[in-house]
Amino acid sequence: MRDAPPLSRADRLLVALQDWREYRTSFHIAQDWGLSEATVGRLVERVETALMHSGRFRLPGKKHLVQGFEHPEVVVIDVTETPIERPQVEQKQSYAGKKKQHTLKCQVLADRDSAEIICLCFGEGRRHDFSLFKVSVVHLHPETESLQNSGYQGIEAYHSHSYVPIKKPKGGELTPLEREYNHTLSRERIGIEPINRF
Repeated sequence: MRDAPPLSRADRLLVALQDWREYRTSFHIAQDWGLSEATVGRLVERVETALMHSGRFRLPGKKHLVQGFEHPEVVVIDVTETPIERPQVEQKQSYAGKKKQHTLKCQVLADRDSAEIICLCFGEGRRHDFSLFKVSVVHLHPETESLQNSGYQGIEAYHSHSYVPIKKPKGGELTPLEREYNHTLSRERIGIEPINRF
């Protein structure tokens, strides 16, 4: 296939976004744009390189969490899962029983107020959310509050200012005060959901 005329900067970025977010093959993206698969690969690589060299798309990183006066006041931690093709080896490690498919997990730690992503950690689909947190070796500033979902039960032992929903006891019910606490916590941490969807 002969390549089409050079694409505009916006179209090159769109090709890269389709490769990153839509989980499509280079063949299908090439068909949409009238390009060859090799050209799609080169375009994506060039866009990635340009974005990395710009310095504007680097995450602050784990050090930002413990730096003096610049540490975030409240962070939200959550895990999102992305479906992947079934691996050739060690399939059990990536199989997420809850999703009933093979996935890659990504722990997102974001500043609640600015919605800025601070750091990421990746793991296999089988790994539990809290286990992924322990593997990520994230250290939070003692004054920083962290908000999580119920998958992070036990995080208080690692960071005293952590808040997780109260689980309903076996054979019992939550008190009205406990239910109100869970609703309030849910409202406070809802800002991470749009980040996860992106």
